[in-house]
Amino acid sequence: MVPRPRGLMVILDGLGDRPCVELGGRTPLEAAATPNLDRLAGSGLVGLIDLVYPGLAVGTEAGIGVLLGLRPPDELLPRGPLEAAGVGLEIAPGDVAWRCNFATLGDGDGDCFHLPLLDRRAGRIDAGSHALCEALDHTDLGHGVEARLVAAAQFRVAMRLRGPGLSPRVSDVDPGGGALHLGMQPCRPLDGDDDTAAGHTARLINRFVALAYDRLRDHPVNQARRAHALPVANCLLPRGAGSARHSGGLLARYGVRGAVVSGDATVLGLAAAIDLARVTDPRFTADPATDLAAKVEVAAATLAQVDLCFLHIKGGDTLSHDRQPAAKRHFLSRVDAALAPLLTGDRVVAVTGDHATPCALGFHTGDPVPALLAGPGSRRDGGGR
Repeated sequence: MVPRPRGLMVILDGLGDRPCVELGGRTPLEAAATPNLDRLAGSGLVGLIDLVYPGLAVGTEAGIGVLLGLRPPDELLPRGPLEAAGVGLEIAPGDVAWRCNFATLGDGDGDCFHLPLLDRRAGRIDAGSHALCEALDHTDLGHGVEARLVAAAQFRVAMRLRGPGLSPRVSDVDPGGGALHLGMQPCRPLDGDDDTAAGHTARLINRFVALAYDRLRDHPVNQARRAHALPVANCLLPRGAGSARHSGGLLARYGVRGAVVSGDATVLGLAAAIDLARVTDPRFTADPATDLAAKVEVAAATLAQVDLCFLHIKGGDTLSHDRQPAAKRHFLSRVDAALAPLLTGDRVVAVTGDHATPCALGFHTGDPVPALLAGPGSRRDGGGR
């Protein structure tokens, strides 16, 4: 019997884009130097794919969930519990978890919900985020409910509420990309009834967000950031509420041994939720400074132990959100060079993205995403780039 080839899927977060004036009307991928991917494209199939439905903008949890074998919409998982699982924050039955951003509110008096929201990512704060989390961790919100917070990468935070009578059926405080002008949104029950568990949970979240602003605005970390003219991290934006839920996915149904190599908490949480091995390292980050060579080396070693390895690389999406097309082009060129050792041999290789994040806009859109598939005996469509 001929042995089955092993598979590698490279997921370039936020790969999809639109033509950029700064790049002469090309996308960052078109403008990048990608000789290794071009060679692979010449030996296989290339095209554009819609992750869920044509025109539907999806988040990382949905786009990567589909690529890992979850069936939309029934098997897709909410962002909060995934972020929590990715940083090791336990989610028990009855708990509700959120993915949060440290963010920057403008100066003013009164209710924090009426202050201008200046930056949803607090200048991509890194140093100091753990200390800010400690100022909010183990907060007693009354009614037997406690808040736990664990810092993830940069401005990201996983938050869990534990106590009686909680519901994940609540709206986001984070207005989302492209809606900065709307400011922080009060959390509301999705069923519209303040007397339900969702109404109770929404009130607790609004109380906690206000309390967080009071504790963070003059925190020593923010005093130091003001002194250095950096955006302060004086508020918390919860989103993606959800409860613990396990989903088997396509790989489990077919007995495929899989592993995910990533430094992103949400992606690692997704892997845990569908029983894929998680492979991470402090050198793997969710920004362009990630150690690409180390990631490729670890992915190569992981491939020897599983049927299918998913290699997730986040940095391009970060640059898209920051609207830096030239930097994204350069990053994709670096990725191509780093991937060279993985693109040889008899393995099946797929390269794609989890969603589009056009640099001109700075947020996710429903544009289709480039995709490449090549392997032993693969069909060829004549494309070379």
